[in-house]
Amino acid sequence: DPQIVTYFGTYGEYIVPMLTDSALRVLDANPRTTLVLLGEGGPKFRERLLAGRPEHGTSIAAPGYLDSEAVSLHLQASDVALLPFIDGASTRRTTLMAALSNGVATVTTIGQFTEPLWVEAEAVELAPVGDAEGIASRVTALLNDDVRRQQLSARARALYDERFAVERTLGALVGASVVAPAGASA
Repeated sequence: DPQIVTYFGTYGEYIVPMLTDSALRVLDANPRTTLVLLGEGGPKFRERLLAGRPEHGTSIAAPGYLDSEAVSLHLQASDVALLPFIDGASTRRTTLMAALSNGVATVTTIGQFTEPLWVEAEAVELAPVGDAEGIASRVTALLNDDVRRQQLSARARALYDERFAVERTLGALVGASVVAPAGASA
């Protein structure tokens, strides 16, 4: 069976070098792997990768723009999400949060803006920003370890449900709205 590694993002100029190096290392080390490039920039990035490495032509898919339901289905079909960020993992990253909410075992980066939550929760694999070899080796290790991948997937989903699910957010907002302002009587 082929294994699916998915990147979901914008393909911005700062991420492309690290993503290129990491993705090609993953493909080189894992011949059964298909790399799925989600997001509008995916097709153009696929062309860029294949210009230098045409042997990966059948191993890289880029469906282009998809609605949120289709993105969710693609993420759920993934074995591992490859989500490097130049400044580290953060709850501000919607693509990272999408991977968590869909229970995808994820490899991302630790950098200057990585919140302590990511280290403490152990819900993602972390590699230093700029360490393409470390990123790729963590992806490969997960592809080769079904138990670890399933554990990480379960932790990702649990973290999302416990901290970020809509029910939690609404509960926090509703709870905050019933708190009387300082100096006011209840």
